[in-house]
Amino acid sequence: MKFKNSKLQIRFILTVVLIAVVTVGMTGCDLLDRIMEYLGPDFDVADSRLDSYDDFGPMGRISDDLPDRDFGGYEFTILSPDEARYIRDIYADELKGDIISGAVYQRNRAVEEKYNVKITGIFHDSPEAWARRSIVAGMDEFDLLALPMDMTAELAHQGLLLNFFEVPFIDFEKPWWPMWDRRTVNQQLSIMYRLYFAPNALLTSGKDATSVYVMNKNIIIDYGLENPYDLVMNGLWTADKMQEMARTVTVDINGDGIMSAVDRYGFLTSHNMLYASVNGSGGSAITKDENDMPFAHISELTLNAFNKWQHIYNDRSSAWTGDSTEIFEMFTSNCGLFMLMHIGEIPELRSNLQTDFGILPHPKLDTAQQNYYNPVDISGAVVSVPISHIDIGRTGIILEALSAESFYTLIPAYYDTLLMTAFHRDDESEVMLDIIFATQYFDLANIYGWIRDGDIFNGERIQTHIDRTIEMFKEFNY
Repeated sequence: MKFKNSKLQIRFILTVVLIAVVTVGMTGCDLLDRIMEYLGPDFDVADSRLDSYDDFGPMGRISDDLPDRDFGGYEFTILSPDEARYIRDIYADELKGDIISGAVYQRNRAVEEKYNVKITGIFHDSPEAWARRSIVAGMDEFDLLALPMDMTAELAHQGLLLNFFEVPFIDFEKPWWPMWDRRTVNQQLSIMYRLYFAPNALLTSGKDATSVYVMNKNIIIDYGLENPYDLVMNGLWTADKMQEMARTVTVDINGDGIMSAVDRYGFLTSHNMLYASVNGSGGSAITKDENDMPFAHISELTLNAFNKWQHIYNDRSSAWTGDSTEIFEMFTSNCGLFMLMHIGEIPELRSNLQTDFGILPHPKLDTAQQNYYNPVDISGAVVSVPISHIDIGRTGIILEALSAESFYTLIPAYYDTLLMTAFHRDDESEVMLDIIFATQYFDLANIYGWIRDGDIFNGERIQTHIDRTIEMFKEFNY
């Protein structure tokens, strides 16, 4: 990829360097020398600070490489759930005024003007059922679907979605698609080398569904603990290190000799997040063969991760495992050092917590683990194209254009909503978000419902569900 010097270019390059250093332990000197050679002798580092995306001009943008088209006022329709977190990605009124709405409005107008189209959101309380009826009937009602992964997987399972690798003008090498090793992300979501849905910059709800750790900075300071940001950057943010720090601050606050929800813990988590922690250690109930076929498999790594995290979740000397409402209230009452939650809850957390906190990726299982992994819940939305749609080329162009424009408008606005605190902009957490979003983890066993309630050891039942999905996919001719 080659583009002119700009803040975007430097952010893109530095993020790649950052991820290389953090995830694979790569030394940076030779790579940095090559980057500086690439930038050329006229590049001034001091003049390239990444203060914001706001001042990106046309020269600061990566070309979307799309053809010029005039679609004659065509109404481009996107079906999505009738819930605020999904609606905000698709439609915005100019007069609402909040930062996300303004970015979505700006994005839609830019694409509408460029291609002479009208971007229209259709929102329904049962969008999966409506989509199924429409597609089976052969009706060309929707150009694009923006639905949660579990709903989308059901439609894919029934042969109602197009293979993205066959949709023209989609360029998975562009940064508005998953940014780190796009082949890895696509392999996580593909079956039989077919990709029926994908996340991208168009939908922030897909980022909202990413599970992360938040930390109470004041407790870190009060106890003189190591800086977790430094641990992440040095590849030392592990399950053992997290538990060690958690034990240091866990205390029986009311002195009754019984550890309960009124006391302080180093780690707060909910019961249903255990499998997410296993994913965060690189474990899964499935794997794939050389033909991109998934099959039930509990590797030694997965077994070790499950045992490790089950022990941590049940260790009352460091952790409290409750329901999501309970642990949220405990954290906002300064009764937790670390909490496992979803990114979409952060704005609410900021409005309820008066102390400073930061954002962290899932810890590694141990220092031998190369990458950080940050699991995405099935509620995260992805884009897909119904097989009943007639003009696939038009859909490819508009989807790619919307995604590219989102990268310059919606994503910076989304970062701002997460990073602006009552005190200052949390620039350290911004780097953490770059790492988190660059290492999202998608688990097909969760997405397709092959496992139930985190039961990863019923291999026979899991394989039965996988076989049914594979048999369905083999019937498709696309």
